[in-house]
Amino acid sequence: MDFSLIRVVCVHLRQMCLVFFRDSVTPVVNGLSVYFLPPACPPGHRISLKLNLCTNPIPDWRDKMPINELLLAEFEEEAKKTRAALERVPVKADFAPHPKSMPLGKLAPHVAELGGFGVSVLTTPQLDFAPGSYKPLPFESPEQLVRAFDEGCAGVREALKKVPDDAWQQNWQLLINGQKIFSGTRFLAYRQMFLNHLVHHRAQLGVYLRLNGAPVPATYGPSADETLGF
Repeated sequence: MDFSLIRVVCVHLRQMCLVFFRDSVTPVVNGLSVYFLPPACPPGHRISLKLNLCTNPIPDWRDKMPINELLLAEFEEEAKKTRAALERVPVKADFAPHPKSMPLGKLAPHVAELGGFGVSVLTTPQLDFAPGSYKPLPFESPEQLVRAFDEGCAGVREALKKVPDDAWQQNWQLLINGQKIFSGTRFLAYRQMFLNHLVHHRAQLGVYLRLNGAPVPATYGPSADETLGF
């Protein structure tokens, strides 16, 4: 019971009584009821104002919306934006904007396969990239990249639906041949190692699209090719 709320209600009702009775009134708390007794009336004939306080708990939005449902809506939006970028990838595997930059034939498949990386974060306590355990996705065509991305996203989508709220606090680790690269909560791993990782490389891919004359899709706002009416 929030007694600070009771005090606020008492003050306001007392002011109302002063207007009608032009005298002081006394609030009396009796269980879950509050009576305001104006003393101007004779004993035995006093008029009382009664306020019945609601004891039902205020609904909490967390009782209605599990964490995974909130994240699922966000994931769908990021997947849609990433898919649009992969659809426009030119078949120029050797292109790189700088000698130190990743070639397009490596960057685009990496973005495509990141769509499914979240499955490991959501369903296992750790992932160890041991030598020879990882086989990069080859670069064949935009259509092939989109298919691989969609398959990965389907797995993440199903895994995400099954994650209970308490699982987000569990520890998750990323290792390379036994050496720890990341250790934190599953939520931090999902956000940092999976979703933010995907967004980061998608942004790089947007630069490659621009430098090759391919239209850059709108993401969190308009692009020069998709102005969204602006």
